[in-house]
Amino acid sequence: MKVVIRARPFLLAVVFMAMAMAACTKSTPQTGAVSTPQTGTIPECGRVDGDGLIAFVGEKVEVTEVPPEPITDSSSGGSLVIIMDQHYRARYQVLEKLCGDFSGDVIEFDAYDHYGFPYFARYETVLLFVSRYGDHYVHQKYQFHDVYKTRSGEWVGCGDPNLGERPGRRVDFRPVPLEFDEPPVFSVAALTEVKITQIYPPEYYSRDGDRVTCKAGAPVEFLYTIKRNGVLKAREELRYRAGPE
Repeated sequence: MKVVIRARPFLLAVVFMAMAMAACTKSTPQTGAVSTPQTGTIPECGRVDGDGLIAFVGEKVEVTEVPPEPITDSSSGGSLVIIMDQHYRARYQVLEKLCGDFSGDVIEFDAYDHYGFPYFARYETVLLFVSRYGDHYVHQKYQFHDVYKTRSGEWVGCGDPNLGERPGRRVDFRPVPLEFDEPPVFSVAALTEVKITQIYPPEYYSRDGDRVTCKAGAPVEFLYTIKRNGVLKAREELRYRAGPE
């Protein structure tokens, strides 16, 4: 029996991931091109071929693995199809919607991850990016920020908002001091000193031994804008050029 390795047709966000990364690499670097919306405004989501993006702060309700089902490809004589990503179904309470056409309190969506249990599901509250494909919703692969509520009730991300972004998508940003009733604390026991400095720089975190405490970060609107003008824009443009399914 032949074995065919491919992605499912409806997972365009997954299929185009590598293409999007290549497009971002080849694009002309931006220099301060990302504009930051004022707190309280609702940015517009891009739309391509009627498929809408939804950006929201969500609280985890349930994330479960969907057992793989044997799939055969009739066009190649009944060859077995191997799906390279693990499939998960997630349900999240929508705490704050930044943009998108969704009016419910709870959203259910599919998530696919090459490395196993989705990293976003390790946090209780996250900024998520979900797109509608036909009659169901799919998480924009690997795109999220863990977020926390400040004492004044605003959702924020801890640390440098440019962390992990490509040089061409980074923007100038000054740390915003944050106050929490219970500040987020992270363990750095498993990290080297170099990694601690890179991931938890002192301008954003205070350190006490093997623990660091969040003291500065960025508003959730700023986190959204970086993604919206970076990898999500690249994926959207590639989807538009590819045409309808």
